[in-house]
Amino acid sequence: MSSIPFVALFPKQGEAETRTMTTIGYGQLPDDEYALVEAYCTDPSCDCQRVMLNVVGKQQMKEGYLAAISFGFNRDGEMAGPFLDPMNSQSKHAEMLLELVSNVLENDSAYVTRLKRHYQQVKTAVANPTGAISQKLARLQGKSGRTLPKSAKTKRKPRPKPNRPGKKNRKKRKRR
Repeated sequence: MSSIPFVALFPKQGEAETRTMTTIGYGQLPDDEYALVEAYCTDPSCDCQRVMLNVVGKQQMKEGYLAAISFGFNRDGEMAGPFLDPMNSQSKHAEMLLELVSNVLENDSAYVTRLKRHYQQVKTAVANPTGAISQKLARLQGKSGRTLPKSAKTKRKPRPKPNRPGKKNRKKRKRR
C-alpha cells in the first residue's frame, strides 16, 4: 500500500483544511504549532478505511515527521486506532503527540467527518485512471501517467551523434 499526502493531490483544499494544534506548556512537548498532515492509500482496489496523520511541528521542521499516527474509521476493525504506526519512525515526543491527537479525534466529530470525506475524495479520484488526479499521482510517483495502445506506439529513431570538428583526425600524442 502506498500513500500520499492529501495536500499533494489537492493543494489548495489541503492547505485550507489541514488541522493544526498550538501547544503551550503541554507536558514535555515543546511549545509549537503542530500540523496533522493527512496521507491516504492510493490503491483504488483497497478499502482500508484509514488515514495516516503525520505530525510535524512548525518550529521543528528540520526534524521531519514527529509522529505517524494511524487512524482507522471502522471502530471495530483491527486497525481502528489511533495508534503509533509501527512501520514508521517516531520521535521522542510521539507518545505525547498520540495523546494529543487522540483527544482531538475523540472530541471533534466534525474533524473526523472531514477525514472520512477526504478519504472518499482520494478514493474516488484514484479510481478514475484517466482523471486529473490519477495523472498527477502518476507524475508524483515518477511515471508518465499515460499509456498508449500498442498500435499507437512508435519506435524512436536513434539520435545522431553530434558532429565534433576535428575529433576523427585527432591522434593521441605521446607526452614527453
